[in-house]
Amino acid sequence: MAAGRERDEYGRGVEAPLCGGCRDEGRCRFGIGTMFVTGQEARAAVRCPASSRGGPSIAHGGWIAAVFDDLVGRMLIAQGIAVVTSSLKVDFLKPTPVEEDLIATVRSRADGERRWVVTAKLALAMAPDRALAEATALMIEPRPGHYQRHADEIAAYRAKERPLSGP
Repeated sequence: MAAGRERDEYGRGVEAPLCGGCRDEGRCRFGIGTMFVTGQEARAAVRCPASSRGGPSIAHGGWIAAVFDDLVGRMLIAQGIAVVTSSLKVDFLKPTPVEEDLIATVRSRADGERRWVVTAKLALAMAPDRALAEATALMIEPRPGHYQRHADEIAAYRAKERPLSGP
């Protein structure tokens, strides 16, 4: 747990930080409310905005996957563990409604020296025991220089860039 704290002054778990893109706006663009982390478990209120619907009043599957990716990463980051997503498997169990109060629960466990397996569930707040979607993620603690190696690789691709030729 970051700074050795596991509970705030009200007995809640420690609040998880926003991702880099949302931090600039001061709110989660996916509709994830405050996430509280206690030990290896976290909970957050979630609400899919109508702008992320895929069908009539139903959340787009890409929104659900993005929410899970954000939740599993933020949970570990709140514990002082920097990670990147290696894999994310999502099971869509029931349609997830837009503009309804949802609850997300997240659990993590170490799976080796730099590996974490994180599971998450999304449910209606009014029926928290009935999952709408579930996810399992493999998160990896990156080696030193990870982001610089990526930036160097992209720069190398750009240096070789040539216009596409037609048929």
